[in-house]
Amino acid sequence: MATQLEIYNLALLQMKQSTLADLTEEIEARYVLDTLYDFVLKEMVEKGYWVFAMRTVEITQDEAIIPAFGYSQAFNMPEDWVKTWGVSLSERMEPLHEDWIEESGLLFADAGPLYLRYVSNHVSGYGYDGDRWTGRFIRAFAFELAYRAAPKVAGSSDAFNKKLEGDAIRAVNEALQFEAHREPVRNLPQGRWNAGRFRGGSGGRWLGGPYRSR
Repeated sequence: MATQLEIYNLALLQMKQSTLADLTEEIEARYVLDTLYDFVLKEMVEKGYWVFAMRTVEITQDEAIIPAFGYSQAFNMPEDWVKTWGVSLSERMEPLHEDWIEESGLLFADAGPLYLRYVSNHVSGYGYDGDRWTGRFIRAFAFELAYRAAPKVAGSSDAFNKKLEGDAIRAVNEALQFEAHREPVRNLPQGRWNAGRFRGGSGGRWLGGPYRSR
């Protein structure tokens, strides 16, 4: 686990800058990192199917939403959903179910209940929980933060910024490769996309609707 201060300091060292003693230091470097931190973390979690961020839940049909055509059932996505890994009719996620689509924060299918495995940004036990991050993810996050912050913090040359960009890309790729070896290889089907299939209902993400989580 790395604290926000430790990630800031890894980023500053990558930029060849002095480190912070704490997160209250009133210097420009800290203000820039504060501005970028949440945005870069969001991007990082979106980049991969991180094992530490994976969550499986059972979702049931939202009967208040009546599809206008096509699939007969609509399901709300969990509030902490980032992107879908797979959908199944079995809680063991085997076999994966292929006949579904995502639109407007909803999942459409002809059968249910469904088991949804997805990247979660929940702050407790999943993607935004720093206690769960791997060393490679932490390094990649810090290097990406450094690359984004350097023009403002370090006033660095184009050549140095290019180096930081390359370091960040390599660190992210190494972290993704590490994740790829943490689970068995599976063939992942992708849901099919279509245009506006529903009317009525909230049309938004899950706001406390029926699901069961591990």
